[in-house]
Formats: sequence, C-alpha cells, structure tokens
Amino acid sequence: MKSIIEYAGKIIFFIKIIYETTVYIFKKIKILKNINEYKVLISSPSSGSTFVRLVLSSYLEINNNYGNGIPKYNSYLNKDIFSHNSIIMGNYKNEFSLDKLGKENLNDLKNSEKLIFFSRYPLGNRDNIFNLTKSKIVVLLRDPYNEVLSSAVKKVKNINNEKHIMDILNKKISDYEKYISFWRHNLKEKQIKIIKFDEINDKPEKSLKKILEFFNLPVNIELIKNCINIHSVETTLNRMNNINKPNYNRFSNKQIRMKIKENYSIHILNHKSYTKILKLYEEIINI
Repeated sequence: MKSIIEYAGKIIFFIKIIYETTVYIFKKIKILKNINEYKVLISSPSSGSTFVRLVLSSYLEINNNYGNGIPKYNSYLNKDIFSHNSIIMGNYKNEFSLDKLGKENLNDLKNSEKLIFFSRYPLGNRDNIFNLTKSKIVVLLRDPYNEVLSSAVKKVKNINNEKHIMDILNKKISDYEKYISFWRHNLKEKQIKIIKFDEINDKPEKSLKKILEFFNLPVNIELIKNCINIHSVETTLNRMNNINKPNYNRFSNKQIRMKIKENYSIHILNHKSYTKILKLYEEIINI
C-alpha cells in the first residue's frame, strides 16, 4: 500500500512539473507574439559589439532607472554583469529559441520596447523567433582584413603552430564571407542599419546616438557620454585592477595580434575569397 502511495505521489509530482512548464511556455509564446517590433543588434566577432553592448546596457539601465550603469565583474563567468538585463543574448548560431529565454526574462519581455536582442550572426535561421518584417536590425560591420585578423587572434592557442594559425584564419575568412554575403543580399530591407567599426572606434558618441535613434529609444547626449566613459579603456582597466583582474580579456591580445599581423597578413590578403569579401564590404558601406 505504501509503495502505491509513493508511486502515485511521484506521478502527481511529474504531472505538476509538466503542467507548470506548459503554462510557462504558452505564456512566453503569447508575450512574444504580442511584441510589435524587435530591436536586434547583430555582429560578427571583433566588430565593436562588446563595447556597444556594454554602453547600451549602461545607458538603458540608467535611463530606465534600473541601476547606476556600472557593471560588477563576475569572476566565475569572466564578464561584466549588470543589475538589469536590458540586452537578451541569443546563442552562438543566433537561434533565439523559446527555451533560451529564461524565467528572469519573461516579465521583461512585456516591456520589450526597452529591450535589445543581440547575436553574433545574421538572421539566416528561419526557425528563430525573429523575422525581417518584424525587426529593426542594427548590423555592426568591420572591414574584412581587420576583422579576420582580430577575431583569429582570440582563437589562437599556440602562436608557434603555423598550421593551427592558418586553419583559424581560413575559418574566419569563411565565416566573414557568409556574414557579408547575407547582409549584402538583405540590405534592401528598410529596417536594417549598418554601423561601421571605424565609426564606433573614432566617433562612439555619434554611432551610439544613431543606434538609439534607429531603435526609437530616447536620446540623452550627456548620458551617452557618461556611459562611454564608464566603458573606456582607462576606466575599465582601473576597475579591473581594483579587483585584481589586470589581464581583462577585452584588452589582452595586442602582442599576439602584432605577431600574427607581421607573419600572416599576406595569407589573408592573398586568400582566394579576399577580393570577393572586400568588394561586398565596399558595396555595403557605399550604399
């Protein structure tokens, strides 16, 4: 008799879990379907996305009265964490599937006008929750030579292994070709805005203002300046040094970059796809 009661208890427990999960998923689907417009930030690696995301996160946190905009470093995750998640991350393949949006984001989605969705790669997968007709998309773009070089540097584990480095460079060139080809094909969409890395680097205030205006978010120039300062190289390194994290990974690849640039630039420039991707890049920025 006791075993029957225990068995029945387990069945009831699992039914409860299934019910709660089902209700949660249907709630999430309902909320997502009611979002009028997704604000989406897209970038390939090493195109300024970390800086832009950090500044936007600080800006939205302060502007929406969620916090002071200064992130706290999480040693376990090895990244800055904000008191409020204003930018929702997709996975590596840009699939914002329902199960990737956790319970902590469900209430936030109801205020989707304050949210930005971010991913590294273009909206090529039709099984994700976004589509080009329901999104305003900012695409961060960098010239092929410097993007391939910078993104490859982050993957190099052995600076003396030539094959290892060549394989990484070839993979990065292939990734860039897919990325730039996708956006050249879809650039006619009215809701897509290209922001160049050079502009982010040289005129960050202007580029952040453009992004906020494009997303129909309020623009406060003094707040933009303040948030840019929060994430400047000097301020960030001072913050990292104060918590004994001097080799913060945003700024720790310069020596490797110089060595690869010195020894492998010719491989990038002579690659069979380089002329094509350079042409596509120039076509996009001149439209």
